[in-house]
Amino acid sequence: MSRAPIPVENEDQRKRVLGLIEGLNLSKQWQVTIEPMEKGRSAQQNRLYHKWVGMIASHTGASHAAVHEGLKSEFLQPRFAEFNGKVIEYRPSTTDLKVAEMTEYMDRVYAFAASDLAIHLPVPEELGRVA
Repeated sequence: MSRAPIPVENEDQRKRVLGLIEGLNLSKQWQVTIEPMEKGRSAQQNRLYHKWVGMIASHTGASHAAVHEGLKSEFLQPRFAEFNGKVIEYRPSTTDLKVAEMTEYMDRVYAFAASDLAIHLPVPEELGRVA
């Protein structure tokens, strides 16, 4: 069975989910989770973020990848997972962030660039569009 989220926005989709539940093989135990849908970071956020990373990379002489990893390390909260009997710490990929999480992260990057690097990063309004 797929672990992919199934959006439920209309009656047909609700019926599809109910059909999947009715068709479960009850010789196994199942877990069903229902939660409000949150959208991942927007394409506009992604483009703007990578523009900022490029500007910081040019300013510092570091590679795009190094700046990206450094910003994640500095401004994203660590997450923990068990691997091979050990608990490991990692920073999430920005692709896994929801819109609100990406906004908060980008606010921190923006403030850091201004205060620590004296770089003015453009915001969407200055680029003629809205994020």
